[in-house]
Amino acid sequence: MSLPTKSQPLFHFGEFQLDFESAELRSNGNKTSLQGQPLQILAVLLENPGRLVTRDELKKRLWPSDTFVDFDQSLNRAVNRLREALADSAEQPRFVETLPRRGYRFIAPVTRDGLGGVAASAQVYSHSAVVASHYSPTTSTVQAPTRRWPRRFAITGILASCLLILAGVAVLMLRWKSRSQTVSFENLEITRLTDNGAVKNVAISHDGRYLAYAVYVGEKQALRLRQIETRSDIEILPPDAGNFVGLTFSPDGSYIYFVRSDSEDISFRYLYLIPSLGGTPRKLITDVDSGIGFSPDGRKIVYEHLIRNGMELKTANPDGTDQQLVTVVHYANFLSPGDPSPTWSPDGQTITFSHLMVGQPRRWVLFAVSAQNGGIRELYSPNAAIGRPVWLPTGHTLIVPQYDRTSNRTQLWTISFPSGKARRFTHDISDYSMDLDLTNDGGTLAAITGAVQSQIWASSSRAYRSARQITNGDPPINNIKQMPDSKILATDSAGALWTIHRDGSQRAIFGNLRNVSWFTTCGRYVVATTNEPNSTALVRLDNE
Repeated sequence: MSLPTKSQPLFHFGEFQLDFESAELRSNGNKTSLQGQPLQILAVLLENPGRLVTRDELKKRLWPSDTFVDFDQSLNRAVNRLREALADSAEQPRFVETLPRRGYRFIAPVTRDGLGGVAASAQVYSHSAVVASHYSPTTSTVQAPTRRWPRRFAITGILASCLLILAGVAVLMLRWKSRSQTVSFENLEITRLTDNGAVKNVAISHDGRYLAYAVYVGEKQALRLRQIETRSDIEILPPDAGNFVGLTFSPDGSYIYFVRSDSEDISFRYLYLIPSLGGTPRKLITDVDSGIGFSPDGRKIVYEHLIRNGMELKTANPDGTDQQLVTVVHYANFLSPGDPSPTWSPDGQTITFSHLMVGQPRRWVLFAVSAQNGGIRELYSPNAAIGRPVWLPTGHTLIVPQYDRTSNRTQLWTISFPSGKARRFTHDISDYSMDLDLTNDGGTLAAITGAVQSQIWASSSRAYRSARQITNGDPPINNIKQMPDSKILATDSAGALWTIHRDGSQRAIFGNLRNVSWFTTCGRYVVATTNEPNSTALVRLDNE
Protein backbone atom coordinates (compact mmCIF):
# COMPACT_ATOMS: atom_id res chain seq x y z
CA MET A 1 0.00 0.00 0.00
CA SER A 2 1.23 3.50 -0.71
CA LEU A 3 1.84 5.55 2.38
CA PRO A 4 2.25 9.29 3.03
CA THR A 5 5.63 10.76 3.76
CA LYS A 6 6.65 12.24 7.09
CA SER A 7 4.26 15.17 6.83
CA GLN A 8 1.29 12.76 6.86
CA PRO A 9 -1.12 14.67 4.58
CA LEU A 10 -4.87 14.39 4.90
CA PHE A 11 -6.77 13.91 1.64
CA HIS A 12 -10.11 15.68 1.14
CA PHE A 13 -12.77 14.80 -1.44
CA GLY A 14 -16.47 15.52 -1.32
CA GLU A 15 -17.65 15.24 2.28
CA PHE A 16 -14.81 12.86 3.12
CA GLN A 17 -11.40 13.24 4.71
CA LEU A 18 -8.95 10.34 4.67
CA ASP A 19 -6.12 10.00 7.17
CA PHE A 20 -3.70 7.40 5.82
CA GLU A 21 -1.76 7.06 9.06
CA SER A 22 -4.79 5.97 11.07
CA ALA A 23 -6.62 4.41 8.11
CA GLU A 24 -9.55 6.57 9.18
CA LEU A 25 -12.23 7.81 6.84
CA ARG A 26 -14.28 10.72 8.20
CA SER A 27 -17.57 12.07 6.91
CA ASN A 28 -19.65 14.78 8.59
CA GLY A 29 -17.90 14.12 11.88
CA ASN A 30 -18.43 10.37 11.74
CA LYS A 31 -15.50 7.98 11.55
CA THR A 32 -15.18 4.55 10.00
CA SER A 33 -12.28 2.17 9.67
CA LEU A 34 -11.09 1.51 6.14
CA GLN A 35 -8.45 -1.18 5.87
CA GLY A 36 -6.82 -3.72 3.61
CA GLN A 37 -7.32 -3.75 -0.11
CA PRO A 38 -10.13 -1.13 -0.23
CA LEU A 39 -7.78 1.33 1.48
CA GLN A 40 -4.95 0.40 -0.88
CA ILE A 41 -7.18 0.94 -3.92
CA LEU A 42 -8.32 4.31 -2.57
CA ALA A 43 -4.67 5.26 -2.01
CA VAL A 44 -3.78 4.49 -5.62
CA LEU A 45 -6.81 6.37 -6.96
CA LEU A 46 -6.12 9.43 -4.81
CA GLU A 47 -2.54 9.48 -6.07
CA ASN A 48 -3.90 9.64 -9.62
CA PRO A 49 -7.13 11.70 -9.61
CA GLY A 50 -8.72 11.93 -13.03
CA ARG A 51 -6.44 9.26 -14.54
CA LEU A 52 -7.50 5.77 -15.54
CA VAL A 53 -5.89 3.26 -13.19
CA THR A 54 -5.98 -0.05 -15.03
CA ARG A 55 -6.95 -3.36 -13.44
CA ASP A 56 -3.52 -4.69 -14.31
CA GLU A 57 -1.88 -1.75 -12.52
CA LEU A 58 -3.96 -2.40 -9.42
CA LYS A 59 -3.04 -6.07 -9.59
CA LYS A 60 0.66 -5.23 -9.56
CA ARG A 61 0.22 -2.73 -6.72
CA LEU A 62 -1.98 -4.89 -4.49
CA TRP A 63 -0.60 -8.38 -5.05
CA PRO A 64 3.03 -9.52 -5.38
CA SER A 65 3.92 -11.19 -8.68
CA ASP A 66 4.20 -14.63 -7.07
CA THR A 67 0.84 -14.46 -5.32
CA PHE A 68 -1.78 -16.87 -6.65
CA VAL A 69 -5.22 -15.34 -6.12
CA ASP A 70 -8.49 -15.05 -7.92
CA PHE A 71 -7.49 -11.50 -8.89
CA ASP A 72 -10.63 -10.41 -10.72
CA GLN A 73 -12.90 -11.68 -7.97
CA SER A 74 -10.80 -10.16 -5.18
CA LEU A 75 -10.51 -6.78 -6.95
CA ASN A 76 -14.23 -6.60 -7.67
CA ARG A 77 -15.02 -7.37 -4.05
CA ALA A 78 -12.51 -4.79 -2.76
CA VAL A 79 -13.90 -2.05 -5.04
CA ASN A 80 -17.44 -2.88 -3.89
CA ARG A 81 -16.35 -2.54 -0.25
CA LEU A 82 -14.70 0.80 -1.07
CA ARG A 83 -17.90 2.04 -2.70
CA GLU A 84 -19.89 0.96 0.35
CA ALA A 85 -17.61 3.02 2.59
CA LEU A 86 -18.02 6.04 0.30
CA ALA A 87 -21.78 5.50 -0.22
CA ASP A 88 -20.93 5.53 -3.92
CA SER A 89 -22.70 3.88 -6.86
CA ALA A 90 -21.25 2.09 -9.85
CA GLU A 91 -24.19 3.24 -11.98
CA GLN A 92 -24.07 6.92 -10.94
CA PRO A 93 -20.59 7.38 -9.45
CA ARG A 94 -19.59 10.46 -7.49
CA PHE A 95 -16.07 9.26 -6.75
CA VAL A 96 -15.02 5.97 -8.38
CA GLU A 97 -15.89 5.57 -12.04
CA THR A 98 -15.69 2.12 -13.63
CA LEU A 99 -14.40 1.73 -17.16
CA PRO A 100 -15.60 -1.80 -17.99
CA ARG A 101 -12.80 -4.34 -18.40
CA ARG A 102 -10.21 -1.56 -18.23
CA GLY A 103 -10.05 -0.12 -14.72
CA TYR A 104 -11.17 2.73 -12.49
CA ARG A 105 -10.90 6.51 -12.32
CA PHE A 106 -11.32 8.87 -9.36
CA ILE A 107 -13.56 11.62 -10.74
CA ALA A 108 -14.07 13.93 -7.72
CA PRO A 109 -11.76 16.90 -6.94
CA VAL A 110 -9.03 15.97 -4.45
CA THR A 111 -7.11 18.28 -2.12
CA ARG A 112 -4.65 17.46 0.63
CA ASP A 113 -3.12 19.05 3.69
CA GLY A 114 0.64 18.83 4.25
CA LEU A 115 3.64 19.27 2.02
CA GLY A 116 4.63 15.66 1.51
CA GLY A 117 3.97 13.47 -1.43
CA VAL A 118 3.47 9.71 -1.40
CA ALA A 119 6.19 7.20 -0.59
CA ALA A 120 6.61 3.62 -1.72
CA SER A 121 5.31 0.79 0.37
CA ALA A 122 7.35 -1.45 2.60
CA GLN A 123 8.61 -4.46 0.74
CA VAL A 124 6.94 -7.81 1.27
CA TYR A 125 8.90 -11.03 0.88
CA SER A 126 6.71 -13.93 -0.11
CA HIS A 127 7.44 -17.37 -1.52
CA SER A 128 3.80 -18.05 -2.37
CA ALA A 129 0.35 -17.09 -1.24
CA VAL A 130 -2.97 -18.56 -2.27
CA VAL A 131 -6.58 -18.28 -1.24
CA ALA A 132 -9.02 -21.03 -0.50
CA SER A 133 -12.06 -18.79 -0.33
CA HIS A 134 -13.05 -15.31 -1.54
CA TYR A 135 -13.86 -14.37 2.04
CA SER A 136 -10.23 -14.85 3.11
CA PRO A 137 -7.40 -12.25 2.88
CA THR A 138 -4.45 -12.88 0.60
CA THR A 139 -1.36 -10.95 1.60
CA SER A 140 -0.57 -8.45 4.32
CA THR A 141 1.63 -5.42 3.77
CA VAL A 142 3.24 -3.48 6.60
CA GLN A 143 3.84 0.21 7.16
CA ALA A 144 7.47 1.31 6.92
CA PRO A 145 9.01 2.08 10.33
CA THR A 146 8.93 5.74 11.39
CA ARG A 147 12.12 5.41 13.48
CA ARG A 148 15.35 3.58 12.70
CA TRP A 149 16.56 0.72 14.82
CA PRO A 150 19.57 1.71 16.99
CA ARG A 151 22.82 1.22 15.09
CA ARG A 152 24.11 -1.31 17.61
CA PHE A 153 21.55 -3.77 16.34
CA ALA A 154 22.23 -5.76 13.20
CA ILE A 155 18.59 -5.80 12.16
CA THR A 156 17.84 -2.45 10.51
CA GLY A 157 15.72 -0.99 7.76
CA ILE A 158 12.67 -2.78 6.43
CA LEU A 159 10.55 -5.23 8.37
CA ALA A 160 7.90 -7.22 6.50
CA SER A 161 5.21 -9.68 7.40
CA CYS A 162 4.50 -12.50 4.94
CA LEU A 163 1.01 -13.94 5.22
CA LEU A 164 0.58 -17.37 3.66
CA ILE A 165 -2.78 -19.08 3.35
CA LEU A 166 -2.47 -22.80 2.68
CA ALA A 167 -5.61 -24.49 1.38
CA GLY A 168 -6.46 -28.13 1.00
CA VAL A 169 -9.43 -30.47 0.71
CA ALA A 170 -10.52 -32.37 3.79
CA VAL A 171 -13.29 -34.92 4.23
CA LEU A 172 -15.10 -35.01 7.55
CA MET A 173 -16.57 -38.34 8.61
CA LEU A 174 -19.78 -37.43 10.39
CA ARG A 175 -21.42 -39.59 13.02
CA TRP A 176 -24.96 -38.55 13.74
CA LYS A 177 -27.82 -40.10 15.65
CA SER A 178 -31.09 -40.44 13.78
CA ARG A 179 -33.11 -40.31 16.99
CA SER A 180 -31.72 -37.03 18.21
CA GLN A 181 -31.11 -35.78 14.68
CA THR A 182 -27.84 -34.17 15.75
CA VAL A 183 -24.23 -34.59 14.74
CA SER A 184 -21.43 -35.04 17.25
CA PHE A 185 -18.22 -33.06 16.91
CA GLU A 186 -16.59 -35.30 19.54
CA ASN A 187 -16.85 -38.29 17.18
CA LEU A 188 -15.86 -36.33 14.07
CA GLU A 189 -13.05 -37.80 11.97
CA ILE A 190 -11.18 -35.44 9.64
CA THR A 191 -9.03 -36.72 6.77
CA ARG A 192 -6.97 -34.32 4.67
CA LEU A 193 -6.91 -35.30 1.00
CA THR A 194 -4.88 -32.49 -0.56
CA ASP A 195 -2.46 -29.93 0.81
CA ASN A 196 -1.20 -28.17 -2.31
CA GLY A 197 -2.46 -24.80 -1.06
CA ALA A 198 -4.35 -23.87 -4.21
CA VAL A 199 -7.80 -25.49 -3.96
CA LYS A 200 -10.85 -23.38 -4.83
CA ASN A 201 -14.10 -25.41 -5.14
CA VAL A 202 -15.01 -28.95 -4.12
CA ALA A 203 -17.72 -31.56 -4.70
CA ILE A 204 -18.05 -35.15 -3.54
CA SER A 205 -19.89 -37.91 -5.41
CA HIS A 206 -23.08 -39.16 -3.80
CA ASP A 207 -21.48 -42.51 -2.93
CA GLY A 208 -18.39 -40.83 -1.45
CA ARG A 209 -15.90 -42.49 -3.82
CA TYR A 210 -14.80 -39.49 -5.87
CA LEU A 211 -13.92 -35.87 -5.25
CA ALA A 212 -13.92 -33.09 -7.86
CA TYR A 213 -12.04 -29.89 -7.12
CA ALA A 214 -10.89 -26.73 -8.87
CA VAL A 215 -7.29 -25.71 -8.35
CA TYR A 216 -5.18 -22.67 -9.16
CA VAL A 217 -2.35 -23.22 -11.61
CA GLY A 218 -0.61 -19.86 -11.66
CA GLU A 219 -3.35 -17.35 -12.42
CA LYS A 220 -5.47 -19.94 -14.20
CA GLN A 221 -7.74 -22.65 -12.82
CA ALA A 222 -7.96 -26.35 -13.66
CA LEU A 223 -10.49 -29.07 -12.77
CA ARG A 224 -9.33 -32.34 -11.25
CA LEU A 225 -10.89 -35.62 -10.10
CA ARG A 226 -9.57 -37.66 -7.17
CA GLN A 227 -10.42 -41.24 -6.27
CA ILE A 228 -10.65 -40.94 -2.49
CA GLU A 229 -9.63 -44.51 -1.60
CA THR A 230 -6.47 -44.58 -3.75
CA ARG A 231 -5.81 -40.82 -3.64
CA SER A 232 -5.03 -40.85 -7.35
CA ASP A 233 -5.77 -37.73 -9.44
CA ILE A 234 -6.58 -37.01 -13.06
CA GLU A 235 -6.96 -33.61 -14.69
CA ILE A 236 -10.38 -33.27 -16.29
CA LEU A 237 -9.94 -29.74 -17.63
CA PRO A 238 -6.57 -28.07 -18.26
CA PRO A 239 -5.82 -24.64 -16.76
CA ASP A 240 -7.81 -21.77 -18.24
CA ALA A 241 -8.51 -18.13 -17.40
CA GLY A 242 -12.16 -18.73 -16.48
CA ASN A 243 -13.19 -18.59 -12.81
CA PHE A 244 -14.96 -21.61 -11.28
CA VAL A 245 -17.99 -20.87 -9.10
CA GLY A 246 -19.51 -24.26 -8.22
CA LEU A 247 -19.07 -28.01 -8.80
CA THR A 248 -21.73 -30.73 -8.51
CA PHE A 249 -21.78 -34.46 -9.34
CA SER A 250 -24.77 -35.88 -11.18
CA PRO A 251 -26.77 -38.29 -8.96
CA ASP A 252 -25.20 -41.36 -10.61
CA GLY A 253 -21.70 -39.87 -10.51
CA SER A 254 -21.20 -40.12 -14.28
CA TYR A 255 -21.00 -36.37 -14.89
CA ILE A 256 -19.76 -33.23 -13.20
CA TYR A 257 -21.72 -29.99 -13.52
CA PHE A 258 -19.65 -26.85 -13.16
CA VAL A 259 -20.28 -23.11 -13.38
CA ARG A 260 -17.43 -21.10 -14.85
CA SER A 261 -17.04 -17.48 -15.88
CA ASP A 262 -16.24 -16.19 -19.29
CA SER A 263 -12.44 -15.89 -19.59
CA GLU A 264 -12.86 -12.25 -20.68
CA ASP A 265 -15.59 -11.23 -18.22
CA ILE A 266 -15.64 -12.68 -14.70
CA SER A 267 -19.16 -11.35 -14.10
CA PHE A 268 -20.71 -13.53 -16.82
CA ARG A 269 -20.97 -17.27 -16.17
CA TYR A 270 -22.16 -20.48 -17.84
CA LEU A 271 -23.29 -23.91 -16.66
CA TYR A 272 -21.37 -26.80 -18.23
CA LEU A 273 -21.55 -30.59 -18.14
CA ILE A 274 -18.51 -32.87 -18.51
CA PRO A 275 -18.02 -36.65 -18.06
CA SER A 276 -16.46 -37.39 -14.69
CA LEU A 277 -13.43 -39.07 -16.25
CA GLY A 278 -12.87 -36.22 -18.68
CA GLY A 279 -14.03 -35.26 -22.14
CA THR A 280 -15.47 -32.30 -24.00
CA PRO A 281 -17.56 -29.90 -21.86
CA ARG A 282 -21.08 -29.15 -23.04
CA LYS A 283 -22.64 -25.75 -22.33
CA LEU A 284 -26.14 -26.05 -20.86
CA ILE A 285 -27.28 -22.63 -19.58
CA THR A 286 -26.01 -19.10 -20.20
CA ASP A 287 -25.94 -16.55 -17.36
CA VAL A 288 -25.82 -18.67 -14.19
CA ASP A 289 -24.58 -17.04 -10.98
CA SER A 290 -24.16 -19.91 -8.53
CA GLY A 291 -23.40 -23.58 -8.44
CA ILE A 292 -26.35 -25.92 -8.85
CA GLY A 293 -28.20 -28.33 -6.59
CA PHE A 294 -30.16 -31.45 -7.57
CA SER A 295 -33.66 -32.38 -6.45
CA PRO A 296 -33.79 -35.64 -4.48
CA ASP A 297 -35.20 -37.54 -7.48
CA GLY A 298 -32.55 -36.09 -9.81
CA ARG A 299 -35.10 -34.67 -12.23
CA LYS A 300 -34.47 -30.97 -11.57
CA ILE A 301 -31.60 -28.63 -10.83
CA VAL A 302 -31.77 -25.32 -8.99
CA TYR A 303 -29.52 -22.27 -9.40
CA GLU A 304 -29.35 -18.50 -8.93
CA HIS A 305 -29.53 -15.77 -11.56
CA LEU A 306 -28.55 -12.26 -10.49
CA ILE A 307 -30.60 -9.29 -11.64
CA ARG A 308 -30.36 -5.58 -10.88
CA ASN A 309 -30.94 -5.10 -7.15
CA GLY A 310 -31.69 -8.75 -6.53
CA MET A 311 -31.59 -12.36 -7.64
CA GLU A 312 -33.88 -14.97 -9.16
CA LEU A 313 -34.03 -18.56 -7.95
CA LYS A 314 -34.62 -20.84 -10.92
CA THR A 315 -35.07 -24.52 -11.71
CA ALA A 316 -34.40 -26.42 -14.92
CA ASN A 317 -34.11 -29.94 -16.28
CA PRO A 318 -30.66 -31.51 -15.89
CA ASP A 319 -30.00 -30.84 -19.59
CA GLY A 320 -30.69 -27.11 -19.12
CA THR A 321 -34.14 -27.04 -20.71
CA ASP A 322 -37.44 -25.89 -19.19
CA GLN A 323 -36.05 -23.08 -17.06
CA GLN A 324 -38.61 -21.94 -14.50
CA LEU A 325 -38.66 -19.05 -12.01
CA VAL A 326 -39.23 -20.14 -8.39
CA THR A 327 -38.95 -16.81 -6.55
CA VAL A 328 -37.28 -13.39 -6.62
CA VAL A 329 -35.25 -11.96 -3.73
CA HIS A 330 -35.09 -8.16 -3.77
CA TYR A 331 -32.15 -6.21 -2.31
CA ALA A 332 -29.88 -9.22 -2.67
CA ASN A 333 -26.29 -8.39 -3.58
CA PHE A 334 -26.27 -8.47 -7.38
CA LEU A 335 -22.54 -7.69 -7.72
CA SER A 336 -21.49 -11.08 -6.39
CA PRO A 337 -18.61 -12.87 -8.17
CA GLY A 338 -20.62 -16.07 -7.82
CA ASP A 339 -22.54 -17.64 -4.95
CA PRO A 340 -22.41 -21.06 -3.28
CA SER A 341 -24.93 -23.57 -4.59
CA PRO A 342 -28.51 -23.71 -3.33
CA THR A 343 -29.53 -27.10 -1.92
CA TRP A 344 -32.71 -29.16 -1.98
CA SER A 345 -34.13 -30.78 1.16
CA PRO A 346 -34.25 -34.60 1.23
CA ASP A 347 -38.08 -34.59 0.98
CA GLY A 348 -38.00 -32.27 -2.04
CA GLN A 349 -40.21 -29.67 -0.39
CA THR A 350 -37.68 -26.92 0.46
CA ILE A 351 -34.77 -25.18 -1.25
CA THR A 352 -32.22 -23.34 0.90
CA PHE A 353 -29.54 -20.84 -0.04
CA SER A 354 -27.53 -18.05 1.60
CA HIS A 355 -27.15 -14.52 0.31
CA LEU A 356 -25.86 -11.09 1.32
CA MET A 357 -28.68 -8.57 1.56
CA VAL A 358 -27.70 -4.98 0.76
CA GLY A 359 -30.71 -3.17 2.20
CA GLN A 360 -30.67 -1.45 5.59
CA PRO A 361 -29.09 -2.98 7.54
CA ARG A 362 -26.71 -5.07 5.44
CA ARG A 363 -26.84 -8.68 6.60
CA TRP A 364 -26.44 -12.29 5.57
CA VAL A 365 -29.55 -14.47 5.40
CA LEU A 366 -30.16 -18.19 5.04
CA PHE A 367 -33.43 -18.48 3.11
CA ALA A 368 -35.88 -21.38 2.94
CA VAL A 369 -38.09 -21.49 -0.18
CA SER A 370 -41.05 -23.74 -0.94
CA ALA A 371 -40.23 -25.73 -4.07
CA GLN A 372 -43.96 -25.98 -4.86
CA ASN A 373 -45.20 -22.38 -4.64
CA GLY A 374 -42.07 -20.21 -4.20
CA GLY A 375 -43.04 -19.06 -0.71
CA ILE A 376 -39.92 -17.72 0.98
CA ARG A 377 -38.88 -17.05 4.58
CA GLU A 378 -35.73 -16.22 6.50
CA LEU A 379 -34.53 -19.29 8.34
CA TYR A 380 -31.42 -17.78 9.94
CA SER A 381 -29.61 -14.43 9.86
CA PRO A 382 -26.26 -14.07 11.67
CA ASN A 383 -24.08 -10.96 11.84
CA ALA A 384 -21.37 -12.50 9.65
CA ALA A 385 -20.95 -14.19 6.28
CA ILE A 386 -22.44 -17.65 5.73
CA GLY A 387 -21.88 -20.12 2.91
CA ARG A 388 -23.53 -23.11 1.30
CA PRO A 389 -26.04 -25.03 3.44
CA VAL A 390 -26.11 -28.83 3.13
CA TRP A 391 -28.89 -31.06 4.50
CA LEU A 392 -28.47 -34.10 6.71
CA PRO A 393 -30.61 -37.05 5.50
CA THR A 394 -33.30 -36.59 8.17
CA GLY A 395 -34.22 -33.20 6.71
CA HIS A 396 -34.23 -31.59 10.17
CA THR A 397 -30.65 -30.23 10.25
CA LEU A 398 -28.43 -28.25 7.93
CA ILE A 399 -24.67 -27.68 8.16
CA VAL A 400 -23.48 -24.25 7.05
CA PRO A 401 -20.11 -22.43 7.09
CA GLN A 402 -20.20 -19.21 9.12
CA TYR A 403 -17.48 -16.61 9.59
CA ASP A 404 -16.44 -15.88 13.17
CA ARG A 405 -15.34 -12.27 13.78
CA THR A 406 -13.49 -13.09 16.98
CA SER A 407 -11.12 -15.69 15.53
CA ASN A 408 -11.20 -14.30 11.97
CA ARG A 409 -11.93 -17.82 10.73
CA THR A 410 -14.92 -19.62 9.25
CA GLN A 411 -16.28 -22.60 11.19
CA LEU A 412 -19.16 -25.03 10.60
CA TRP A 413 -22.52 -24.58 12.30
CA THR A 414 -25.68 -26.67 12.44
CA ILE A 415 -29.05 -25.01 11.79
CA SER A 416 -32.20 -26.83 12.86
CA PHE A 417 -35.14 -26.95 10.46
CA PRO A 418 -37.74 -25.52 10.58
CA SER A 419 -36.92 -23.62 13.80
CA GLY A 420 -33.67 -22.06 12.53
CA LYS A 421 -31.83 -22.60 15.82
CA ALA A 422 -28.06 -22.31 15.33
CA ARG A 423 -25.33 -24.28 17.12
CA ARG A 424 -21.61 -24.20 16.48
CA PHE A 425 -20.42 -27.59 15.21
CA THR A 426 -16.62 -27.36 14.72
CA HIS A 427 -14.18 -25.84 17.20
CA ASP A 428 -10.81 -26.19 15.51
CA ILE A 429 -8.08 -23.94 14.09
CA SER A 430 -9.05 -24.53 10.46
CA ASP A 431 -10.56 -21.81 8.28
CA TYR A 432 -13.35 -23.42 6.24
CA SER A 433 -14.38 -22.12 2.86
CA MET A 434 -17.95 -21.23 1.96
CA ASP A 435 -18.21 -24.33 -0.24
CA LEU A 436 -19.41 -27.68 1.19
CA ASP A 437 -20.74 -30.94 -0.21
CA LEU A 438 -22.26 -33.99 1.46
CA THR A 439 -22.77 -37.63 0.49
CA ASN A 440 -26.28 -39.05 0.22
CA ASP A 441 -26.01 -40.94 3.49
CA GLY A 442 -24.81 -37.83 5.30
CA GLY A 443 -21.75 -39.66 6.57
CA THR A 444 -19.04 -37.75 4.70
CA LEU A 445 -18.70 -34.01 4.26
CA ALA A 446 -16.20 -32.49 1.80
CA ALA A 447 -14.81 -29.07 2.65
CA ILE A 448 -11.90 -26.79 1.85
CA THR A 449 -9.87 -25.80 4.88
CA GLY A 450 -7.17 -23.17 5.09
CA ALA A 451 -4.41 -22.56 7.61
CA VAL A 452 -2.64 -19.22 7.91
CA GLN A 453 1.11 -19.06 8.37
CA SER A 454 3.23 -15.93 8.58
CA GLN A 455 6.84 -14.94 9.08
CA ILE A 456 8.70 -11.75 9.85
CA TRP A 457 11.82 -10.98 7.83
CA ALA A 458 14.52 -8.46 8.57
CA SER A 459 16.97 -6.82 6.22
CA SER A 460 19.38 -3.98 5.84
CA SER A 461 17.79 -1.19 3.85
CA ARG A 462 20.73 -1.44 1.44
CA ALA A 463 20.67 -5.19 0.96
CA TYR A 464 17.16 -6.51 0.55
CA ARG A 465 18.36 -9.80 -0.89
CA SER A 466 20.12 -10.59 2.36
CA ALA A 467 16.84 -10.57 4.28
CA ARG A 468 16.58 -13.30 6.87
CA GLN A 469 13.57 -14.85 8.48
CA ILE A 470 13.36 -14.20 12.22
CA THR A 471 10.04 -15.87 13.11
CA ASN A 472 8.44 -19.14 12.12
CA GLY A 473 5.21 -20.50 13.53
CA ASP A 474 2.12 -19.46 15.43
CA PRO A 475 0.46 -17.15 16.00
CA PRO A 476 0.03 -15.82 12.43
CA ILE A 477 1.20 -12.20 12.37
CA ASN A 478 -0.75 -9.63 10.35
CA ASN A 479 0.90 -6.27 11.05
CA ILE A 480 4.12 -5.16 12.72
CA LYS A 481 5.77 -2.01 14.09
CA GLN A 482 8.97 -1.51 16.04
CA MET A 483 8.99 -0.29 19.62
CA PRO A 484 11.49 2.10 21.23
CA ASP A 485 13.11 -0.78 23.15
CA SER A 486 13.88 -2.49 19.81
CA LYS A 487 11.22 -5.11 20.23
CA ILE A 488 8.58 -5.76 17.58
CA LEU A 489 4.90 -5.05 18.21
CA ALA A 490 2.47 -7.12 16.13
CA THR A 491 -1.14 -8.22 15.84
CA ASP A 492 -2.36 -11.76 15.22
CA SER A 493 -5.39 -12.93 13.25
CA ALA A 494 -7.68 -12.38 16.25
CA GLY A 495 -6.51 -8.79 16.65
CA ALA A 496 -4.49 -9.42 19.83
CA LEU A 497 -1.24 -7.49 20.39
CA TRP A 498 2.08 -9.35 20.80
CA THR A 499 5.63 -8.27 21.54
CA ILE A 500 8.50 -10.13 19.90
CA HIS A 501 12.21 -9.78 20.55
CA ARG A 502 14.31 -8.51 17.65
CA ASP A 503 15.67 -12.02 16.97
CA GLY A 504 12.16 -13.50 16.83
CA SER A 505 12.22 -14.98 20.32
CA GLN A 506 10.34 -14.20 23.54
CA ARG A 507 6.86 -13.78 22.13
CA ALA A 508 4.40 -12.47 24.68
CA ILE A 509 0.88 -11.04 24.77
CA PHE A 510 0.89 -7.25 25.17
CA GLY A 511 -2.06 -5.84 27.05
CA ASN A 512 -5.44 -7.53 27.09
CA LEU A 513 -6.98 -6.37 23.82
CA ARG A 514 -8.79 -8.16 21.01
CA ASN A 515 -10.05 -7.02 17.63
CA VAL A 516 -7.31 -4.39 17.28
CA SER A 517 -7.82 -2.77 13.89
CA TRP A 518 -5.01 -0.19 14.05
CA PHE A 519 -2.11 0.55 16.37
CA THR A 520 0.99 2.73 16.59
CA THR A 521 3.78 3.52 19.03
CA CYS A 522 3.96 7.01 20.57
CA GLY A 523 6.92 7.44 22.88
CA ARG A 524 6.34 5.29 25.95
CA TYR A 525 2.79 4.51 24.86
CA VAL A 526 1.03 2.27 22.37
CA VAL A 527 -2.20 3.69 20.94
CA ALA A 528 -4.70 1.30 19.35
CA THR A 529 -8.28 1.09 18.14
CA THR A 530 -10.45 -1.93 18.84
CA ASN A 531 -13.55 -2.76 16.85
CA GLU A 532 -16.62 -4.47 18.26
CA PRO A 533 -19.85 -5.13 16.31
CA ASN A 534 -21.47 -1.88 17.51
CA SER A 535 -18.59 0.24 18.76
CA THR A 536 -15.00 1.37 18.21
CA ALA A 537 -12.71 2.26 21.13
CA LEU A 538 -9.43 4.21 21.25
CA VAL A 539 -7.03 2.71 23.81
CA ARG A 540 -3.66 3.85 25.19
CA LEU A 541 -1.24 1.36 26.80
CA ASP A 542 2.02 2.02 28.62
CA ASN A 543 4.79 -0.01 26.99
CA GLU A 544 7.23 0.34 29.87
